[in-house]
Amino acid sequence: MYCSLRDSYTQGLNFIGLMLFRVLKEENIAFWALAGLCNDLAPLYFVRSMAGVRADMHVLQRLLDAQLPRLVQHFTAVGYTLDM
Repeated sequence: MYCSLRDSYTQGLNFIGLMLFRVLKEENIAFWALAGLCNDLAPLYFVRSMAGVRADMHVLQRLLDAQLPRLVQHFTAVGYTLDM
């Protein structure tokens, strides 16, 4: 198996690792599950630019605009945005 965490650490990654460890019960298996998540399932989430997160936030914003416009109005009124 191969692991190449490009940025070596992303803030909050420890919480994901802990949850994997709690579910999988073995450190080695939890590590490789985390490596697979970072490298294969969501590789653009765990990089400095957070390109994957940014793209998903844009999609979420468009969905909210289309499906829940009143919620978007409320978020805007209280100063909350999905911009990063």
